[in-house]
Amino acid sequence: FQLLVSYGVLATVGSQLEAISQRESFLGAFHFLTTAYAISFFLPAFLAAVILWILFKTRLLAEENKKDHQQILSLHGRNQLYSLHFSLFLLRQEFIKYITLVHTLFKLSREAEDGETEIDEKLGRYRRILLKVGDEIKELCFSVGRQRAYRWHVQEILVFYKAINQIELMVDDLSEVLNFLQNNDLDPEWEKECRFWLSLQLMVFESYFNFVIGVEDCDREKVESNTQKSYDVLDRLFTNQQLSEPYRNFSKTFYRITESNGGLTTSL
Repeated sequence: FQLLVSYGVLATVGSQLEAISQRESFLGAFHFLTTAYAISFFLPAFLAAVILWILFKTRLLAEENKKDHQQILSLHGRNQLYSLHFSLFLLRQEFIKYITLVHTLFKLSREAEDGETEIDEKLGRYRRILLKVGDEIKELCFSVGRQRAYRWHVQEILVFYKAINQIELMVDDLSEVLNFLQNNDLDPEWEKECRFWLSLQLMVFESYFNFVIGVEDCDREKVESNTQKSYDVLDRLFTNQQLSEPYRNFSKTFYRITESNGGLTTSL
């Protein structure tokens, strides 16, 4: 390629070619050819070095002028570089994916009935995905949280991390409740009422959680009141069934998130 460029340079210098042809000097032509070849070979490398040096210096200047929240962060374990703002965006997107999976689990749980193997398989598959996404969010929380520039957003990341832990506990409780309802010979009316209030508890939880993470506005006192009411009804249902203590504790399912007087909102 450089040789072709050299010939091109020779072709554009008419006077020099004419002089060479008049002298019929092979040595002169060879000298000019090698000089043109050297220039065509080293000039692009020199120009590239100059451009890279300029880009490097301007990047350093730009980084020095950036504020803490604009610095480029290295997220360990992901082998990628993200700005802090993009890291927060990524964290929120992962969290939305997690909540979507939780809602899918809740929907499948409400549809689950004894003997529906397909529903059980879906529940198991979504639970595995949920655990994987939850682990990814926790990893991201730790990776971003270790960066000094993230100190302005520590409270926000703690909210995400605490919420993931609490939801995982509630999903475990949900599985226990479903197993109990499916594997025990219960009074049909009691089971129907229990499933109704359990579904209501799920919907209340969704509203409350959307309020906590800022997805939608709602009357917090009303939501907490409805949560308390559904919790009391479930507690009464399980107590009236004269179950053992571990099963009565299942009535606290989906109440954990509000059990500490809105623990999540106090972290915001």
